[in-house]
Amino acid sequence: LEKIQKISYTMPEVTTSKMCYDLTYEFPVSKSQQSSITSRQSQREIFQTLTKDPSTMSFIPAIYESLNTEELKTKMVEKLLVIAKELQSAEHFAEKEIPSQLKALKTVLSVLKTEDLKYMFETILSLSCSTEEKQIVRNLFFDLCRSSGSPATVMFLLESIKSEKLTETEMYLTIVTLSHYMTTPTEELIHQVFKTIKSEAVVSRFWLKGSSHLVFANIVRNACLGSSKSYYPEDVFGKMCTSSNKKIVQEYIPHLVQELKSATTSIDKQIALWSLGQLAHESVVPIMINYMEGKTQDSTNQLRKVALYALSDVAHFYKHKLVPVFLAIATTPAESRNLRIAAITMLMKCQPETVYLQK
Repeated sequence: LEKIQKISYTMPEVTTSKMCYDLTYEFPVSKSQQSSITSRQSQREIFQTLTKDPSTMSFIPAIYESLNTEELKTKMVEKLLVIAKELQSAEHFAEKEIPSQLKALKTVLSVLKTEDLKYMFETILSLSCSTEEKQIVRNLFFDLCRSSGSPATVMFLLESIKSEKLTETEMYLTIVTLSHYMTTPTEELIHQVFKTIKSEAVVSRFWLKGSSHLVFANIVRNACLGSSKSYYPEDVFGKMCTSSNKKIVQEYIPHLVQELKSATTSIDKQIALWSLGQLAHESVVPIMINYMEGKTQDSTNQLRKVALYALSDVAHFYKHKLVPVFLAIATTPAESRNLRIAAITMLMKCQPETVYLQK
C-alpha cells in the first residue's frame, strides 16, 4: 500500500460540447471526421463516402493518417525478404512461425492504399538479392494482396492485370479467388472488376476470359442480389449493392448475353450459360428457359443440360417460372435420359408441392 486518499466524484468540465444521438461506442476517428460523427448512422454515411474511391479506401482511416507509411512499406519488404530466406531452410521450421508472421503482414497490408502497394511492388522488383529469393518475395506479396481482399488491394491487382504486370499464373489465381477474398464488393468496385474482364489482357486469353465471367457473375449475385453463403460488413459500410443497380441490366447482363451469342465453340457457349445462370437476375430466366426447351438455333442436348444445371443455386427463387419447364422435360418420354435426370434434379431443388411429385 503506497497511498490512501479520498475518491473524487467531481466531473471534469466539458470545454467543447458535442451532441450525440445514440449511446453506441464511438471508435477513435480521424480529426477531420471527429466533429461530423454524432451517431452510428452518421458514421456509416462517412464510411459510405469512402467506398466511392476504392483505391484510397482504408478500413481504419484514423490509423492510416497516423502511420509513417514510407517507413512501414520499407520494413514490410524487408520482412518479406527475411521470411523468404527462412523458407529456404527447413531447420527448426515450426519455430519460425511463418504463418503468424504472414498473417500480421496481411493485416497491415489491408490498411494501405493502392499507391502504397504499387511502390512496394516496384521495390520488390528492384531488390538486390538472388533470383530465387526475389521470386519468393514476389509470390508472398501477391498472396498477401489476394487474401487481404481490401478495396485498395483489389484495385492494385486489377490494375496489375490490365497492365499485364502479372504472370499468367498470377492473373489466373487473382481472378478465380476474387469472389472469395473480396471483403467490400461495392457498386464502384464491382464496376472496376467489370472493366477488367473486358480488358485486352483478359479477353486475349480464352482460359482466363471464361473464368473471369463466372467469377464476376458470382460477385454480382452475392453482393447485389443477396446470398446466404456470403457476408459483408454492411453494418459498417451500408449496403454493398442492390438489385436496383442499373448497370446490372444496362451493362452486365447485355455483355454476358452478347458473349453467349458471339461464342463459336460449344465450350464458350457453356461458360456463357453458366455465367448467366450464376448471375441469377430475373431478366436472365427467359433466356435460360429458351435454352432449356431447345428453342434456340444452336440448341444441343449438352447446352440444354448446362442451362438446366446453371440455375441450381437460385432455382427456388424463380420456381413459379421454372417448375413447369422442369416438369415438362422430366415427363416427356421423347427427351433424352440425361436431360430428364437433370430436370428432375432441378425440380427437387425448387421444393415442389406434392401434386407435382405425384406426376
